Amino acid sequence: MNIYYHLSHYISHRNAGMDYIVGLKNLGLNLVHDINDADVIILHDDPLNYSNVLRLVSKSRYRKIIAYSVWETEDLPLQYLEPLRLVDEIWTCTPFSATAFLKHFEKVRVLEHVVSRVEPSIDDLMRITSRIGHHEDGFYFYSIVDSVNPRKNLRSLLDVFAKNFHSHKNVHLVVKQYRHAVDLASLPQVISIDKDLSPGELSALHRFCDCYISLHHAEAWGLTISDAMFFGNPVIATGYSGNMHYMSEANSYPVNHFLDHVHEEMCRRIPLYRPEMKWAYPDLRHAGYLMKKLSRDKKNPKLRNAIKDMSAFGLTEITHKMRSLLELP
Repeated sequence: MNIYYHLSHYISHRNAGMDYIVGLKNLGLNLVHDINDADVIILHDDPLNYSNVLRLVSKSRYRKIIAYSVWETEDLPLQYLEPLRLVDEIWTCTPFSATAFLKHFEKVRVLEHVVSRVEPSIDDLMRITSRIGHHEDGFYFYSIVDSVNPRKNLRSLLDVFAKNFHSHKNVHLVVKQYRHAVDLASLPQVISIDKDLSPGELSALHRFCDCYISLHHAEAWGLTISDAMFFGNPVIATGYSGNMHYMSEANSYPVNHFLDHVHEEMCRRIPLYRPEMKWAYPDLRHAGYLMKKLSRDKKNPKLRNAIKDMSAFGLTEITHKMRSLLELP
């Protein structure tokens, strides 16, 4: 079987898609560079870009077209409906993400993201130690975020940290920013990393920091959350959306929340969102309580469960699921 895998350059698409490509190769499938040589076309991109890719396809024979697409609320953007009608089947990362697609399309399948880790080198460890000024007697919360995306809700995380730890000088918040960084230099005990990190350096960040935190409004999956859990770090994260496919009270610390409409800032910044869509607003008092609890005690009985649960999403397991979805013998 010849596969043409179109992968966008958006960071989360690319990180997940590269793992799927490895899995397809491990199945012995031939990945072709010419879309017209393909028996199956997989579009791992924003649906708004599908027509630009598919206009290159010859109509001389049938090719199965699969969209790998995700969404973060229970209602799809109206702009997605027409391009998604161009495909035969939709794959997405969690049952939560599938909910939005199933309101409009029948053939929707769940293919989880691969969760893996790279061992950091000594140089990786030294660079990250130097960058965050790591001290053995300190406690380091950390988050990896697109700082200007309102969905990630960095503002609330900064507020909760400042309110609960302004007098705890040995407690720090490391914010690894990507895409467009904001200036956090004036915030006490907040350490900003705005340069690109290699996979090894990201692994070193997971190694040295003590607790991952995400107060997101919604996630289709939450790659950085699952990565932190697989590294054996306790995770505090909003208890809503795609991350609850693998998070539970037994392996992490879901934050209480309530559902309400997506706020206007998000609709202005990304017009795919509509005011009638809903997402979660995390309970900031509960988040602060969990942060204080974990900062007092690094011993955590849930970590063994987290590592075990994340192993269900290894490359071998996800490759096996791809075999089933592609109906291979």
